[in-house]
Amino acid sequence: DLPDSRLHGIVVDCMNPTAQAKWWGKVLKAEVVHHDEYSTVQVIKKLKGVTLDFVPVPEHKTEPNRAHWDVSAKSVDPLVDAGATVLRLPENGRRWTVLADPEGNEFCAFPRT
Repeated sequence: DLPDSRLHGIVVDCMNPTAQAKWWGKVLKAEVVHHDEYSTVQVIKKLKGVTLDFVPVPEHKTEPNRAHWDVSAKSVDPLVDAGATVLRLPENGRRWTVLADPEGNEFCAFPRT
């Protein structure tokens, strides 16, 4: 039997946890909570206690993400204006845009309908 487990948080390694949490908090319109060693963004309200946790690491990201999250947005323009970089535009029937946050972490933006 498996233990009674639940998702507690998604951890993002980054060089500047405070800046990353502020950026994602702004983009997702979510509360940011700062702790001594990391910052947390309260984004998944329906899953109580599930957070995005931004923790410090000494090096820049060097490889593509093994996991990423998807966001929905009316337009990617506000994300870019906030500091995201477009990596790949929608093409060949694909509806989403691939972007990177200010530290290079990839995410996808789907059009909100």
